[in-house]
Amino acid sequence: MVVAARLGWLKKHSSELLVAMAASLGYMTIGLVRGWSSPGLPSMTELNPELVPNEEIVSWVSAVPPLGAMCGSLAVAPALQHLGRKRSLMLAAPIFVMGWTVIAFATSSAVLICARITCGFCAGL
Repeated sequence: MVVAARLGWLKKHSSELLVAMAASLGYMTIGLVRGWSSPGLPSMTELNPELVPNEEIVSWVSAVPPLGAMCGSLAVAPALQHLGRKRSLMLAAPIFVMGWTVIAFATSSAVLICARITCGFCAGL
């Protein structure tokens, strides 16, 4: 009886739960943009030293997401007026996926830096 009541509650409130989970995942992706370089770069330099050849590149990869976030926060203003908040946030999701995919398959430090700027841009959105 208790299980049936809980399943009924879950069916009734499933849309609210999905929205809350999506909002939490949004904050998680922004946290990943900020914190990825701390564990990601040491293992990357160990496994693929050609990708991040020196400390200057490491600094750039770590430092560029806020630059992208600044540009994203400026670029979102027209989108907010024309599309609204919900659609503007929905616009950021595929760009986030593209940025993280490019980071995963990056073959040069320039591509990695551009992907980090893209993820920062989405964090600004």
